[in-house]
Amino acid sequence: MSDLDTQAANELRKIWDKKRKELQLTQEKAASELNITQSAFSQYLRGILPIKEGFLLRVSRYLGVDPREIRSEFQYTTQPAYDLPSDALNLAKEFAALDDGAKSVVVATVNALKGLQNKHVTH
Repeated sequence: MSDLDTQAANELRKIWDKKRKELQLTQEKAASELNITQSAFSQYLRGILPIKEGFLLRVSRYLGVDPREIRSEFQYTTQPAYDLPSDALNLAKEFAALDDGAKSVVVATVNALKGLQNKHVTH
């Protein structure tokens, strides 16, 4: 692991220690809600697994911090969720909590609605 990976693990650990107490979290609960094993979560906290972008975004959102608090060199490639209006952020959180089958239904429904909207706009 690189020095940046080690630094990110140290920052995650500091944030975790604070948030764990505030929110009364356990590694098991956090891991379950992040869709990883408790063992993997522990390995991230101890710097055994490098914190890559996908996990970084999930864990920072879960803990309510900006990803750059964990990895200072991180740069967004899209609009950060923190800049979204609260209703859009809540909708995104609800979508994220759905299982894959339900997500597929939602995506198909949205695409169908966009198709209907496009028909009305072009006619």
